[in-house]
Amino acid sequence: MKRILPAILLFAACHKQDPQAAERTLTDAPPPPAIQVPKEKEEEGFRVVAGRPQGKLLGGARPTLTFSEPVVALETLAQQDPSAQIAIDPPVRGRWRWLGSSSVEFVSDEPFPLSTAFHVIVPAGFKALDGTPLETAWQLDFTTPAVEVQRGSVNPPQYLCKWSMPSQHFEILVNQALKDPEKAFFFEAGDEKQIVAASLVTQTPAKEGVRYEIRPAKDLPRDARFAVGLDGSARGVQGDLPAGVEWRQECRTMGPMRIERIERCFGQAGEHCSHGPISILFSNPLDDDLRKYVHVAPESKIEWDDVELQQNHTQALLFGKFRPGVTYLLHVDQGVKDALGQRAPAADETLRMDDLLPSLYVGQQLALLESSGDGQLPVQVTNLSQLEADLWAMTPQELAAVELARGTIFPQRPPDAPLRLALSYPKNEPYLHGIDLRSVLKQKTGLVAVRLRAPGTDFAQYPMRVLAQITDLAVHAKIGASSSLVWVTGVESGKGVDGAHVTAYGAAGGVLAEAITDTH
Repeated sequence: MKRILPAILLFAACHKQDPQAAERTLTDAPPPPAIQVPKEKEEEGFRVVAGRPQGKLLGGARPTLTFSEPVVALETLAQQDPSAQIAIDPPVRGRWRWLGSSSVEFVSDEPFPLSTAFHVIVPAGFKALDGTPLETAWQLDFTTPAVEVQRGSVNPPQYLCKWSMPSQHFEILVNQALKDPEKAFFFEAGDEKQIVAASLVTQTPAKEGVRYEIRPAKDLPRDARFAVGLDGSARGVQGDLPAGVEWRQECRTMGPMRIERIERCFGQAGEHCSHGPISILFSNPLDDDLRKYVHVAPESKIEWDDVELQQNHTQALLFGKFRPGVTYLLHVDQGVKDALGQRAPAADETLRMDDLLPSLYVGQQLALLESSGDGQLPVQVTNLSQLEADLWAMTPQELAAVELARGTIFPQRPPDAPLRLALSYPKNEPYLHGIDLRSVLKQKTGLVAVRLRAPGTDFAQYPMRVLAQITDLAVHAKIGASSSLVWVTGVESGKGVDGAHVTAYGAAGGVLAEAITDTH
């Protein structure tokens, strides 16, 4: 804009004026049209500007009113209190308390009855402090909580009631005492949704309401769906408001006892299972000792004292000395009993345990091998057919640079001995395989960097590194702020070594300090 403006000004200065243009005159612009925005009608006069609660009275809330103008002078409140004119229908014992000159709340002497609709009425003619009357009566409507089942309070819950007995008992916590609980609760049986009356067993007051124990008045059909519910028309003993919403929980009665599945481990698809356990899933909760019925071949020494029963005793987990890669034959005799006394027919299953996953383990990344040994670095292998071992003979400077570098790195030159090893160990057993470190050394002792990799495995792209030293000398150091102490002992003898040359190297491979040990 700064560049355009001078050009416009220059153009205006150089333009020749039209003679007729000088005679033109400009007239005034017409006045703007009158725009009138209608104002919202404002309420005027003395009135109630706010009332609460709106809807439902919960917890310790109190009915509260706020007026548009002061109603009382607090210093003369004892002489005349106009709140006596405010009515609550139905009546509740208590009193109105002013929160200031224009707001008042009702403090009850007793809990508001539940399941009840209330009306707070400010009559016409109720006056402000200056004498202005309320032109029309004002009313606040609210209710107290109606009947409802407390969430998470049902026993048995839905995930367990699918194994219900025909005369199953239910414990249900309701927020208030019920009028005629046997009519309020119901059972609905079968796909035909036949209504079965509820029979009250016990009712017990609780902090959150009343706990009801109910059962069906007659046995429910076996092996069929059913529902237990609280009717939407149920009412509490304190008021006439109905629950309004039906509550129900879907369940199922137990059918015949049978073995549904026999699986490895925990029965999850795709899980690796090499050592068990074996899972037996029953149709109904178990009420028997399985050791009398279960037989496994070959023998696996089932830990019968530690059998786990899960999912409401419908799943038995058998732990034992199961071996990888072995096929087991499991037989369950006829007669395993459920909670109803029903007995399951016999069952057989063939299960093969998975082989162990391939693995490569070397322990620590730093290794010290005694010079008196064979110079073999032990590596534990399991179910591996190939092993790659790249070896580098290292100088102390090179080893220090690799060890002190950030991350796991390897020497930046081709290995001195790239070993490609074919393995043929039996499956499913860990074996120690020796890597000959002396194959890259010109003498009996020295420093070697090792890179180990297992081709064809899921971890082949993550090679392992070992920095090894073959020696009879062990270095011990005590590091201080201004000075340090180093001493050397024989690995085999454990005694101090006299005349050992000790060199300290930095991360870049440079020499930081040198010393020769003495007899002390």
